Amino acid sequence: MRLPAITFEEFLESFLREKLADGMISTINVAGELSFFAKEENAKRIEKWRLLEISVIKLFPIQYRLQNITKEEQTPPTITITSSLINLCEPLPIDKKNETCPDGTYVCQIITNKLSKEDKSPRVITIRPIAGDLNDEGIFKPVIALEPASNKDDTSGPLLITLNGGSYAEQKQQANFTFICNTEKDNITTLEYNNEENTLIIRWETPAACGQKILEDKGMSGFTKFIIFLIIIALCYFGFGAAYNYHVYKAHGWDLLPHLDFWRDFPYLISDVFKYLINSIRTVPLAPPDVIFNLTAKYKADTFAQKVNLGVGAYRDDAGKPWVLPVVKKVEQALVNDPSRDHEYLPILGLPTFREASIRLILGADSPAIKENRVTAAQTISGTGANHLGALFLSRFYSKEVPIYLSNPTWANHKPIFNNVGLETRNYAYFNPKDNGLDIDGSIVLLHACAHNPTGVDPTQDQWKAIADVIESKKLFPFFDCAYQGFASGDLDRDAWAVRYFVERGFELLICQSYAKNFGLYGQRAGCLTFVLKNSDAAARVSSQLAKLQRSEISNPPAHGARIVDRVLNNPELYAEWVENLREMSSRIKNMRDALRDCLIKSNTPGNWDHITNQIGMFSFTGLKAPQVAVLKEKFHIYLTDNGRISMAGLSTSNVEYVANSINHVVNNVA
Repeated sequence: MRLPAITFEEFLESFLREKLADGMISTINVAGELSFFAKEENAKRIEKWRLLEISVIKLFPIQYRLQNITKEEQTPPTITITSSLINLCEPLPIDKKNETCPDGTYVCQIITNKLSKEDKSPRVITIRPIAGDLNDEGIFKPVIALEPASNKDDTSGPLLITLNGGSYAEQKQQANFTFICNTEKDNITTLEYNNEENTLIIRWETPAACGQKILEDKGMSGFTKFIIFLIIIALCYFGFGAAYNYHVYKAHGWDLLPHLDFWRDFPYLISDVFKYLINSIRTVPLAPPDVIFNLTAKYKADTFAQKVNLGVGAYRDDAGKPWVLPVVKKVEQALVNDPSRDHEYLPILGLPTFREASIRLILGADSPAIKENRVTAAQTISGTGANHLGALFLSRFYSKEVPIYLSNPTWANHKPIFNNVGLETRNYAYFNPKDNGLDIDGSIVLLHACAHNPTGVDPTQDQWKAIADVIESKKLFPFFDCAYQGFASGDLDRDAWAVRYFVERGFELLICQSYAKNFGLYGQRAGCLTFVLKNSDAAARVSSQLAKLQRSEISNPPAHGARIVDRVLNNPELYAEWVENLREMSSRIKNMRDALRDCLIKSNTPGNWDHITNQIGMFSFTGLKAPQVAVLKEKFHIYLTDNGRISMAGLSTSNVEYVANSINHVVNNVA
């Protein structure tokens, strides 16, 4: 009668029980893993044994590679092919259509030959069953051992597995496997059949045999773990309850033990815990107020009749009122009357015609980058959003290890924008306080395209060329911030000259555009981030990543401001009207520069004030010191930032003389 064959896993599970008495390194299998451990020395009873160290070897990656190992030899006039079929875990499958190994075989060799490599029908010469359930008793018993180690706790030796089989050609067969730990190689170094010993020898060096050592005590039963769990719960209950009674009721002695009052107060206790967590959130430090917005708030609270706000970065007309551009009013009315207008989401990257028009505006309609389709853009939440999205992109795909260089000084928001995405910021020399002019030594990386904020000092075209030479020689990435195109000089092309020159030089770069100043759309947050790349493929890849980043940041950009800009830039008549509006704003700013300088000279104010008219755009660095600024605020109610920056838009024909006289006073009387 045939006895049922046992599987390799079943054997391994019983192997431990058979070998415990040996006092040597033992092994147990768990779900396709061989685990080796050592017993405690001088242990007299099995119950007292403890596991010192376990080394786990995964069989699955080895088994996968062992399934069919083929060796081809030239044996003229034929080619001999030896296929070694191996399965450590279960008998090999039976192929009923072809000659195959006997049922119950774990290791088998099939030897075939063919006339040539092109021969598709090899002939079976020999089928050699080597190991498995092949004997008359029907029991398959592999033998497993470890190579002797230097001490009992060392499990680093090779794993030796011997699989015995029945008789083949009246000779007893077996297969010997040696698995050796090697973290750098994973291949069979020996595969041969020893005819004298009738043994298939396989030697394998593989990382899978290195094992994973785990400190563990498997001697604890489930019941013991449950008892320990109950003890821990009880200790927590009594300990927590005693602490509660002590702090709440000032209890001592036996009164510390929790009783019914504890459960009565338990809901209030939970409430106290939540209150504590909420209060811990309230410990977040108070951030200082934004300098510009705080300055505006103080100005609005001031009741002095002649107060002047020179801090806000927004255009004001000569009456000191916000000015809505006439062309913007016209387009807004048209949008209101447009029956096709809706409030649906824009695409992730924004209004396509808006983005295309923004690219043309900054690069020029005849830009080679546009013609070569190597430009991409994303509509953003004004210039701040463009700076943030550009910084986020660089931090992900350029490098977080590379610092971003900012002009000294620069717009106050630049540093936190880059720091918030993990980029380190450093300064490069820009403003020369000796003559309130430009210092270009080392000027690299983030560049103000025009109307530098806060100084109003722009490089000349020759200086821009020198800056481009430095950036090219250092292989740096230019990051342009353009918030004042057309507003700075009244000439859109002139204000974009630096950007277009860099594109002409072949730089890869990005540009942040804002439509807050040149359209007066401060609250509508319309902006654009444009990348100029080497080729169209790079542009497509960058565009895909911008969309992914934008989706997680704001999902979709706002529509109203972008629709206004889109209609103006894509309509020749509206565009021409917008250009006239720009000239009106820039002309008033220039007139205020001339008026302030003339008043200062007329008042015989010490110093040279030509920098007032040499600078460009909305802002001017006056050169006033912090103590002088403090007196202007407190005594004359003139509000400006502590570094002496003033917004020229805050000046008017009605207050410029008052401001000049006040500056004259502090220059003469305050150090």
